[in-house]
Amino acid sequence: MFRKRMLSALFSGLAVLATVLFTSAPGFAGQATLSWNAPTTNTNGSSLTNLSGYKVYYGTTSKTYTNTLDVGKVTSYTISSLPDGYTYYFAVTAYNSSGTESAYSNEASKALAAADTTGPVISGAYSTGVTADSATISWVTDESADSQVEYGTSASYGSSTTLDTAMSTSHSQTLSGLTASTLYNYRIMSRDAAGNLTTSGNYTFTTAAPADTTAPIISNVQATNITATSATVTWTTDEAATTQIEYGTGGSYSNATTLDSTMVTIHSAGITGLSGFTSYDFRIKSTDASGNTAESTGTFKTSNVGPVISAFSASSTTGMAPLKVVFTSTATDSDGTISKYEWDFDGDGVYDQDTGTVASVSYTYQNVGTYNARLRITDNGGATAESDFVTVSVESATNKPPIIVNILATVTQSGSSATVKYEVSASDPNGVIIQFQWDFDGNGTVDATTTTSPAQYTYSAAGTYNPVVTVTDDQGATAKGMTTVEISGTTVTAVEESASSTPSAKGGCFIATAAYGSYLEPEVMVLRNFRDTVLLTNTAGRAFVSFYYKTSPPIAGVISRHEVLRGAVRVMLTPVVYSIKHPDLALYLLMSIGVGAVVFIKLNRRRV
Repeated sequence: MFRKRMLSALFSGLAVLATVLFTSAPGFAGQATLSWNAPTTNTNGSSLTNLSGYKVYYGTTSKTYTNTLDVGKVTSYTISSLPDGYTYYFAVTAYNSSGTESAYSNEASKALAAADTTGPVISGAYSTGVTADSATISWVTDESADSQVEYGTSASYGSSTTLDTAMSTSHSQTLSGLTASTLYNYRIMSRDAAGNLTTSGNYTFTTAAPADTTAPIISNVQATNITATSATVTWTTDEAATTQIEYGTGGSYSNATTLDSTMVTIHSAGITGLSGFTSYDFRIKSTDASGNTAESTGTFKTSNVGPVISAFSASSTTGMAPLKVVFTSTATDSDGTISKYEWDFDGDGVYDQDTGTVASVSYTYQNVGTYNARLRITDNGGATAESDFVTVSVESATNKPPIIVNILATVTQSGSSATVKYEVSASDPNGVIIQFQWDFDGNGTVDATTTTSPAQYTYSAAGTYNPVVTVTDDQGATAKGMTTVEISGTTVTAVEESASSTPSAKGGCFIATAAYGSYLEPEVMVLRNFRDTVLLTNTAGRAFVSFYYKTSPPIAGVISRHEVLRGAVRVMLTPVVYSIKHPDLALYLLMSIGVGAVVFIKLNRRRV
């Protein structure tokens, strides 16, 4: 104790500086370097001339030093192989050539951290940006570390990226030169600053297929559901693609359907607003997911809108054989032209004549019968339309005699003589009138023969004359008509059957004569007698007869030329003639009908 105090007095100026250097040696991973200032005097102030060296004391407890090192005559010394994980305390002493040692210098300390033997923790590993020939591997570590990836087509790997020595916690490595559509294995390696290496487990990714530069293959193109205004086009592709059609006429594609971007392999697109019986060009367009577009062209023709027959008529629907009839038609075609008119004259379903584009035809019926004529038209697209039937009735070729409707007498007085002009209104049902024979005085001798009417005759002697005219048609049939002329002195009275004459008991009944064919028919005689004995005996009756004579001649002319009208008039006149012939029975029937009507009305009222 005394010695040490003495030595302390011998040395002064000793101070210790400590630094720590870390190494990676297992077990003893730390070291401490101590530096101090050499003393120059003794504690008594005298010069220190016999300094021989220094000793270093150290331990893990302050002021308690369990280790001593004689380091010689140096002022700096490194202590190595210090176990990590402790705080070390250091002090230095000096000794002279006599072996006298100074007291401890001031104490220095250094804490050595425990050695890092744990590798970084790798997490969040994933592949991204995978293409046909490259991929990027990303991951994170819980401490700064370097970056490297091993990879290959099996778990043996075989390839690796260049080591990135930059210390980071976020890592990314790009793999290049890969093969398309291939499964790759990879693992991650990261080493921390302490040299601890962590290798991840095995991960995989598959490279993308080679870039698609091939357009879809279009097949099975069909145009279906074709109408006059629309059509549907269908097709298939060998890969999913979009759907659209461009279309137009004359090789153009000026219109297009709305693009359907749904990716499908079975395609269908409807086209509307088309014109009938028209050829259309279309172009299919289908684009795959890689933007490759395929096209395919085709054509279709819209349906033909059939022609329309708006009128089909015949110039005559009744007549005597041979009967010539002219058939005419009015027809239209909205999307083309009418190219053929075919005529079925007898209604047997066989079209007898084709007049091409001519809408009329003439046909002569030679035989008696009823025929249902029909027309069929065809347009330039082959569409057809048939008309309704027109019925033609052909009657027997037996000649029917002419019909004299009335005789008009016009009187001219000249002195003691009277000139009468006779005009005959007559017709022939199935021919023409070619001759008029005149017996002006009614004595049975033909006084004149003409081919036309009127004829004129001068009476010079008083008397009552019953002139007779005989008309002959082109087949030799005849008809006679008679009127009465009374001549007394210089006064001539003509009983005329004309629209302008005064009614008399000697006149004819125009409509009845036209219907029955002769003024001598019993029914005509009944009506004439009724006129003479009833109608002409009173003012109202005479007014009716006068009106009838003014209006009936042209009506009678029409009736005489049509057999159907003649028959219809006969049917209407039959009850009139019957009532005139049997007035009592007619009155009884009329009363019976009236009583029956009253009873019927009363019964209905009771039911209500």
